[in-house]
Amino acid sequence: MRGMVNSVKQLPILSQSARDLDADFAEIEALADQLERLNLDSTRAFAKAQQILARFGECSQRIGGGIQALAQALEQARHNAERAVDLVSSRAAFIQQRQQENDRLVEQFGAIAGEVRKVTEIIDQLRKPDGSKLSPEEKAALPAQLAPLDSVLEKLIGEAHRIKLAARDANLRNLQRDADSLEQSVASARRKLGDLGAHARGDFGMAGETERPRASELN
Repeated sequence: MRGMVNSVKQLPILSQSARDLDADFAEIEALADQLERLNLDSTRAFAKAQQILARFGECSQRIGGGIQALAQALEQARHNAERAVDLVSSRAAFIQQRQQENDRLVEQFGAIAGEVRKVTEIIDQLRKPDGSKLSPEEKAALPAQLAPLDSVLEKLIGEAHRIKLAARDANLRNLQRDADSLEQSVASARRKLGDLGAHARGDFGMAGETERPRASELN
């Protein structure tokens, strides 16, 4: 970036040098015109001619120095521009690398988030409204439904955590926060799944207590 800043700073120098040269060229042309139109017919006219010649010499020296200064400024500007091109080329490659890394992690994050939504919808479908009880058929089928979902959620928690760490290492802070929120959401969904299983087991236990024959009936 310093090379680019130097190039920007060099612009006023180039502009000023060009303006100074333009003014000197205009003055030297005016002096030449004055000298050409001067009527050398008196001592005063000769003195005026000497003044014009002196100013012409000074202006010529300024032009020579100005051309040299402008050439140096142009060379420095060219050097700074080349450095800026190299810097931008290097930065462009770095930006592309970072963009690809971000896109890859965002794509993975989106896939995981999609899986989480699907599993969450399934869990919501399995959950009964407050106060409702599971039918015997639902109770019997529930363990076979919960076990695969729990395995999927466990895997998704690990995947979300992996994305969060990768985003942290890549200094992608927004993605890191999103992955952390996703990880917490998956953990919450897994807790709901556990509560659903505990509720079903409780229903089984209560049913077992109700259906167990009393000792008096055995006699």
